[in-house]
Amino acid sequence: MNTITATVPVDLVKREREFFVVGRDEADGYEVWHVEEAPADPFDAQELWDELSWDAYDAFGGVSPIFAVSHAHAAGIARRDCL
Repeated sequence: MNTITATVPVDLVKREREFFVVGRDEADGYEVWHVEEAPADPFDAQELWDELSWDAYDAFGGVSPIFAVSHAHAAGIARRDCL
């Protein structure tokens, strides 16, 4: 029996990219409500920033741009740095 195997290229390099972290500074640290990857297109990124900012403003929070390798990494940076 012949077995055909195919190799799939995998990018093992973790690249930083921009995330928008939504949350609020609390007495015991930064409370993260939402993390979303920023779109690569600047126009789309600005639209998303505006939308998230209005929603955060209504809940007395804010949006911070953070460069990280994943959603969890961005949330961790926000909590560590107490934006």
